[in-house]
Amino acid sequence: MLTAYIGFLKALPTSGPVHSLFEEALVYANRAEKESPEDAIACVDELHDVALRRNHFSVDSSPMARLAVSYGLCEFVTECIKASLDGFQDVSKLLGYALESSRSTNTDQIDVTDMVQMLMDRNQGISSSAWVHHIYDLALMISQAKLNLDMATRHRRILELVLPHVEDVNALRMQSVCWGPLPIALVSYQANLPQKKMVSTCVDLVKAILAHGGNPNAPYLGSTVWAAFSDALRSGCRRRVSVFSGSVQYTGKGIPTDVLAKLVEAFVEAGADPNIQGSLKEKDLESVFPRRVASRILETMGHQAKLKGKSLSAGWTSWITSWVWGK
Repeated sequence: MLTAYIGFLKALPTSGPVHSLFEEALVYANRAEKESPEDAIACVDELHDVALRRNHFSVDSSPMARLAVSYGLCEFVTECIKASLDGFQDVSKLLGYALESSRSTNTDQIDVTDMVQMLMDRNQGISSSAWVHHIYDLALMISQAKLNLDMATRHRRILELVLPHVEDVNALRMQSVCWGPLPIALVSYQANLPQKKMVSTCVDLVKAILAHGGNPNAPYLGSTVWAAFSDALRSGCRRRVSVFSGSVQYTGKGIPTDVLAKLVEAFVEAGADPNIQGSLKEKDLESVFPRRVASRILETMGHQAKLKGKSLSAGWTSWITSWVWGK
């Protein structure tokens, strides 16, 4: 099939659909690499040569580098890096292309997880600026409800590859920690009947960040991520949670409460300060979660407070008493 595309491109008039045919050929090249890497690399080389002769690309290979990365041509990119071809010398730039492709909302976008893995193996790390750009765009996609389950799963795999190499997980963007919008976007998720597994996978993104040093008490919009998250949870749950006879019922809009509980617990276990102004309080937990779940979160908060040599505020203490003695 690849050789047929090469023939088509050679025969096309200058005004023909060179661009679309070339990119269709790269889709087949991605499949061919998995079956016969050497043959696929030779065909892509010839495709590139044809495109250059027809002035589809400029003299250098930068456009080809971006396309090869975005179409997941790992074997071809590896050989180009080894040969130090123009456009392929800067591995950090290639990694930037791969991360940009991973954030595409196009459902036909080829999975570039293997490409990210290959480039990560050759790169020294992720710069703070690249991390800030990646995680902020990801939060924007979630806030605009542009993710499906497959996309969310790919993002989780890529984040697991990237996080151990990030220069500074808590890098700032405009005086706020760069990953702060991500949990806020999740709590504010207002799609009708969201796919629970997809939202759970997005929660895993935040949990992974926290597990790799994300600081819940990092600055965010004049306060902290935890305080902003707490406020978003209070505001969002007023819109989507109903309480009948002491039991919490999910109304069908936003994050399901059991998934939301995992997100809150991840924050608390990562050291969110329960005494900071704006933090979740007993009435917030009682109004959102079943009493059993609220108690579990509270216990973790108390444990974290002890680790820091502090005690929970008076409001928390009275709630513990009422919970234990039923008063």
